[in-house]
Amino acid sequence: MSTINYYVFGDNGSIYLSSNSGGNWVVQNGGVTTHLNSGSVVTGDTVFQYKYLIVGTGGTIIYKLLVGGIGNWISLSGVTSSDLKSVYFIGKVGWIAGANGTILKSVNAGMNWTIQPTGVSSTLNSVYFSNTSKGTAVGNGGTILRTTNGGTNWTQVTSGTIQNLNQVVPVSNYDTLNFWIIGNSGMVLKSSNAGTNWTADILVPNYSFNSGYYLNNDLFVVGESGKIFRRTLDTAYHNLNQNLLEGNNIRSFFNIWGVFDQNINATNAPGFEWPKDSNKFAIFTAGLNIAAKVNGSIRMSSGSYKGEYLPGYCVNGVFQTNMNFKYYKVTRGDNAQTNWDWANWGTMVPYGAPFIDVNNNGIYEPLIDTPGVSRAKETIFICLTDANPSSHTPTEGFGGGTLPIGDELRMTIWEYDDPLFLKNVQFIGYDFINKSTNTWNAVKTGIFCDADLGDVNDDFIGCDTALQLGYCYNGDNNDALYGINPPAVGMTLLRSPLNRSVTPNVRLKMTSFNYSICASCPSPACEQDANSPLEAYKILSGFKKDSTCWLDPTQNPYRKTKYTYSGDPETNAGWTEVKGGIWNCNHDSSGVFHTNYPGDRKFILSSGADNFNILPGESQKFVIAQLIARGTSNLNSVTRLKQLCDSVRMFYEGNFPIGINQITGSVPDKFNLFQNYPNPFNPVTNIKYQITKSSLVTLKVYDILGKEVETLVNEYQQAGIYEAQFPNSSLNNSRLSSGIYFYRLTAGDFSAVKRMVLVK
Repeated sequence: MSTINYYVFGDNGSIYLSSNSGGNWVVQNGGVTTHLNSGSVVTGDTVFQYKYLIVGTGGTIIYKLLVGGIGNWISLSGVTSSDLKSVYFIGKVGWIAGANGTILKSVNAGMNWTIQPTGVSSTLNSVYFSNTSKGTAVGNGGTILRTTNGGTNWTQVTSGTIQNLNQVVPVSNYDTLNFWIIGNSGMVLKSSNAGTNWTADILVPNYSFNSGYYLNNDLFVVGESGKIFRRTLDTAYHNLNQNLLEGNNIRSFFNIWGVFDQNINATNAPGFEWPKDSNKFAIFTAGLNIAAKVNGSIRMSSGSYKGEYLPGYCVNGVFQTNMNFKYYKVTRGDNAQTNWDWANWGTMVPYGAPFIDVNNNGIYEPLIDTPGVSRAKETIFICLTDANPSSHTPTEGFGGGTLPIGDELRMTIWEYDDPLFLKNVQFIGYDFINKSTNTWNAVKTGIFCDADLGDVNDDFIGCDTALQLGYCYNGDNNDALYGINPPAVGMTLLRSPLNRSVTPNVRLKMTSFNYSICASCPSPACEQDANSPLEAYKILSGFKKDSTCWLDPTQNPYRKTKYTYSGDPETNAGWTEVKGGIWNCNHDSSGVFHTNYPGDRKFILSSGADNFNILPGESQKFVIAQLIARGTSNLNSVTRLKQLCDSVRMFYEGNFPIGINQITGSVPDKFNLFQNYPNPFNPVTNIKYQITKSSLVTLKVYDILGKEVETLVNEYQQAGIYEAQFPNSSLNNSRLSSGIYFYRLTAGDFSAVKRMVLVK
């Protein structure tokens, strides 16, 4: 067929030709009145060279010369009386499928046909060959036939369905392994092994599909009621090695090697963008690192720069994976028809993927339960393991290159867009399991973070031990990228591993915070980046990389510490970078005082102990939040970051309270509005109320002048006892001043007002 000539055909022998790419159509006389069902281009005919062949009901087979669209249609008679449904040619070899299990084959461009025994009597609706040997035919009642010798012999393959199957859809003419089959009642089957096995695609819309086409990783299907669907495959699974969390003010990258905040699709690119779409970045790379002594030797799974994890799972220390192990991402408002990760979330539930158990039966049920973290704007999940030895190579900046430890790492990443203060926060939860046959001894875990805040060469760092927070801020008040009053960025440890090796068990918390500096930066050698797993292990243990202790110069004599720069930058109380440090290596407890200058910084927030052992099969949890805040100066940004961190910790430790929580559905005996608690409050308070019958409920807060500050509740609620939080849009309270506020509850005919006090 030429590039501009097209044929369409259908009922009652109707045929139309377009010679201008579909601009105009001209009626053709095919010489038949039967229904025409399928057509194919034929090449290699010794007479015509290039022709088109159409099949239809009652054994109809017609063909004509295609060049220029001239000539008459010629009918072949006497081949069969069965309805013919599908025809497919490769060169001059072709096959026709039809009713009563009919398969015909031609080896001379359709001039002669022979019957191929199939062993079935069902109507065959579609036939496709990937080459002249391997073919598949499908039909009614879930029939799937497969041949590997050009159609001489056909074998019936289990389909798992009794629905009529209407078409075989290849991924491409060059892909001999991957095929789709579409059929009635939302039946879509997939094979990735040349049709040997087929699996049903789950949660397909319940329509009967008649025809399909695969283009650019998308499956298009058309069917009853004028429905057209596009099945968009997850490109993160097929092409990309990373995914994006970008549901609030932060955009960050997460890749399949266990590293985050690094854009691996670009050269040397940071991956924590704030504000989103600003092209300004605060972190270059970060990741969880686990190091332990296994049989007397250091083993490590590194999560910095080029991490040592891969998608998959671990069995007795052996790497396992399959096509299901990939990033899964869901966004609030998704459903099974709009997001295929949503539809297939249950695949990862056995590996820890979170879901909202709607009916509280402890079992994930598609279309009933909701994938993802409750009330989160976006949730990402991936299951990784370090068990593949080929992924363990020395990494830039922080160890790596040991034998695997046999860790199965299940990552849940999520964020909220409400309350407002959470728009500058992302949560990362790790469940890591010792899936090896060895005990991990003296385990040290920690987040390595190369925090490049705007301009990489003007950063300071610090920590807050009470908040278990490590952070980076600008060394002066004017960053080359962020401008004046640049922000501060940090990570807080919300949940640390539980040391079950001691009695009673101990939650380890943040056991150290220190840093490393590049080899070309002014610094003693022992404070530079780790070049080996042993050096990384010592840094995770709270020391410099040669086991030298950090020294606090604000103490006399200098005091050993595992928490560098734990003072307050804005008040300059305690030890801050501005007060300098002690250059000491080789276990020196005195050293030389040195004034610090802003520059490139990498910090390590750790949690571990020499008596912390993890047995085979034991699971641990490690949860952090990464957050960013901007104040009235570079130093005030640290204060704002700490305030934000305090609110985030309250939010996490309060089990993520958002909006209104129904305490109980039991019917109280009277309406009541309770006094808020705590009162006075800062930064948040709780307001409890009860209603005796279903009502439209409003709960509003007013200032001392009677101006409405916030509507906490405005919805129809069933009888019960409820609790709301104020403010529910900004726990930081930055927009509220100290003073008296009033809150008013209205439910049906009931109304009540109470007073509360905010003290900053």
